[in-house]
Amino acid sequence: MYSYDVKVLPKNTSLWGGVGIEKAISSNSLLICRNDELGVSLKLFTKNQDDGAVPFGTLAPGETYIFRLNEVTLIGAKTTDDVSDSMVRCTIVCPQSN
Repeated sequence: MYSYDVKVLPKNTSLWGGVGIEKAISSNSLLICRNDELGVSLKLFTKNQDDGAVPFGTLAPGETYIFRLNEVTLIGAKTTDDVSDSMVRCTIVCPQSN
């Protein structure tokens, strides 16, 4: 398990991956994203190796979502307004199979 914090801005901000990544990983890893309770709502998007950014939905302050990292090259977010920012706690976990 590995955790890190990302300050999400009104512009596209990477939570995992990057725009220059061309090959997705094949694994059962998960990315847990928790938006700070004192933050603002975030617009989430994903990108895979075949498509551009795909809108994913909105994460409100205090909410958490779990992404599967399989076949994704980027998970990103931006604030829903043009002036605020919000901290997101990201945790990568690799579930063990028995």
